[in-house]
Amino acid sequence: MRSAADDADGASFRLELQTFSAASVKGLREAEAAFAAARRSLARRRKAPVRASIARFRQAGKAWAAVGDRGGELLALAGESQAWLELSDYPAALAALERARMFCARRAFFRAWVANLQAQLYLEREDSKSAGRYAEEAIRQSSALSDEWLKADSLADRAESEYWRFASAENVDIEKAVRLSTSCSCHGDTGAGSPFAVPGSSRTNVR
Repeated sequence: MRSAADDADGASFRLELQTFSAASVKGLREAEAAFAAARRSLARRRKAPVRASIARFRQAGKAWAAVGDRGGELLALAGESQAWLELSDYPAALAALERARMFCARRAFFRAWVANLQAQLYLEREDSKSAGRYAEEAIRQSSALSDEWLKADSLADRAESEYWRFASAENVDIEKAVRLSTSCSCHGDTGAGSPFAVPGSSRTNVR
């Protein structure tokens, strides 16, 4: 069973409740342990541990798949994409995100979030047109969800794509993104727009 509640006392929260059989508990623990290990490796920002994190993310994804946790599989794929992006392997990063999109059909928030990640990937590839398209998608969906953190992030991505295309709307989007981010911080919003935040910027390649 899953449920969600938003905008409680000026803050935004996202709650997901799932039920699993006793036999699934071991698999869940394995997935969570592999996912945590993958994030630690990715956070080291060195080529060898970042590459090693990919196998861990895949291990976590398989364990979550075994217990039917589609949300977990999506997180593992997003993590794998982040790792490939750190290694500047853009085709592999994009392929992981495309697989992640398959789990988003009935998850409006994750559709917006993955679209935002795809915008960031295309910005890294200096494909401002594709980046702008995915940023637009993320903005529409995050607006419908009233998720201001995610909308601010998506606006920043669209602004960057506009910068590379010399579009005059760049400054407007930057101002909107800053205003939304400031509003969220002032209201104590915990940033529901980032369910998977890999430590360190994905836009600085590993050494």
